Amino acid sequence: GNRLIPREIAPAVRAVNGLFVTDMFRKGQQVWIGTNEGLYCYNQYTKQMRRYEHSVLLHSLSHDFVTCIRQDEYGQMLVGTLGGVNIYRANSDDFEVWNSSSIFAPLCSDFVNCLFVFHHQLWVGTENGGIIKLSPKQLLVDNYVHSSNTGSISANLVNSMDVEKNGRVWVGTVEGGLNRKDV
Repeated sequence: GNRLIPREIAPAVRAVNGLFVTDMFRKGQQVWIGTNEGLYCYNQYTKQMRRYEHSVLLHSLSHDFVTCIRQDEYGQMLVGTLGGVNIYRANSDDFEVWNSSSIFAPLCSDFVNCLFVFHHQLWVGTENGGIIKLSPKQLLVDNYVHSSNTGSISANLVNSMDVEKNGRVWVGTVEGGLNRKDV
């Protein structure tokens, strides 16, 4: 009927029981699951679950609290956390991290709330740094932050973003309402 009830998908999925699930993304046979205790990847074909977590290792997840999961136009997985943006490298099964400690174009805030990709540009909504737009091919970074300018974003705490097919970007902020930008 029209009810949602808990059902066990596979024994491997029990790993996320009791966790705060923040986002999910399906890519082929894989279901990526973001939680407050790391990132999980469930393979529906093999019924195996893989956990990615923060550690002292160089290419681990930058933080265990995953806020969002997206895929770029090349099929690469992008994971937002409270420690920046993590780019999954399938060939080495680890992550390249883009955060405030990055040498090239450091993020102004590691607390990533939302991500989206449009026309090969990565848009990152942050907790207190507004929006960062990365154009990787041109190595350009734009930062949209609140200022006294009437054309600026209404608040730096960005909770959600969406883009229409025509390029119009909608941005939801905390205590700043809804913003719109034509790209």
